[in-house]
Amino acid sequence: MNSNIRYQFKQFHNIGNCVYAWFLLMHTRIDIVLYGDRDEDEYIDIIERVYYEINRLERLGNCFSDDSELSNVNRLASIHPLDISPTLYDMIYKCKEYNILSYGCFDVTVNSPSYIKGMMDSVIIENNAIYYNDPNIYINLSGFIKGYALDCIKQILVDENIRNGLINMGNSSVMALGYSPFGEGWSLSLPERTVLLIDECLTTSGNGDFKKRHIFSPAQNKFIDKDSIISVVTSNGAEGEVLSTSLFVAGSDSRKIIIEKFSPKSVVEINK
Repeated sequence: MNSNIRYQFKQFHNIGNCVYAWFLLMHTRIDIVLYGDRDEDEYIDIIERVYYEINRLERLGNCFSDDSELSNVNRLASIHPLDISPTLYDMIYKCKEYNILSYGCFDVTVNSPSYIKGMMDSVIIENNAIYYNDPNIYINLSGFIKGYALDCIKQILVDENIRNGLINMGNSSVMALGYSPFGEGWSLSLPERTVLLIDECLTTSGNGDFKKRHIFSPAQNKFIDKDSIISVVTSNGAEGEVLSTSLFVAGSDSRKIIIEKFSPKSVVEINK
C-alpha cells in the first residue's frame, strides 16, 4: 500500500461497499470515493493505479519542476525540434486545438516573457515533435492538466468496470460517475445552488481570493480583476478546464459564441 494514500473502507449491508481515499498531488488535495461490489483490496489497487497515473502526468507536465518533460521542452524547443512523449504531445496538441475553438481565450503560453496574443501559433507540434518559433515561449499547463487527468482517471475506472465514483481535485475539478451510495447522481454544493452530476464533470475558474489574481486575459494582456467565479458542467474534464477559463476571460459577446461552440450542459456564474 502506497504510504502517501489515506483511506477508509465501509461495508453497507444493503447497498454495497464504499471506499474513500485522499492524497496530495499536483499541489492540491485529491479525494476519491468509489462505490459498488468490490472488496477492499480491489478498491485499493484501483486507487493506487489512479495515484500513479496522476503522478505520471505531473512529472510530464509540471512546468514548475525543473525535472519535468515540459520544463525540458520550455528550455530547448526554441533551439531545435524535440521528440516528446505521446502523452505530452497529446496535451499540447489539444491545447492548440482549444486555443482555436475558444477564439484565443484559452492560451497556455500567457506566462511567456513578453507575451503577445497569438503566441500559441508559434508552437509547432507535428510528427511526435515540438518546436517553438519564438524563443520567448513558455508553456504552462496548470489550467489544463487537472481536467486532462480527470479524463485519464475516467478511462482507468471504465477499464476496471467501476460504474460509481467521485474524483475531486481541489474542489475546482470534479468528475462524477454513476450514483452515490445514497441516491441518484452526486450532489455538489456551489455558492447559492446545488448541482447534481451523473457521468459529468464540474470545473470552476475564477478569483476565489480577493487579493490574488491568477487568470490572465490574452485579449486584454493583463490579469482579470473581478471577484467572481464561473463553474461549468461538461461531459469531460479537459473541455471543462478550457471552457471555465475561456468564459471567465471572455467579453459578453465572445461568451455567447464560445458557449455555442462548446455546448456545455450548464454554466453558473457567481459574483461576490
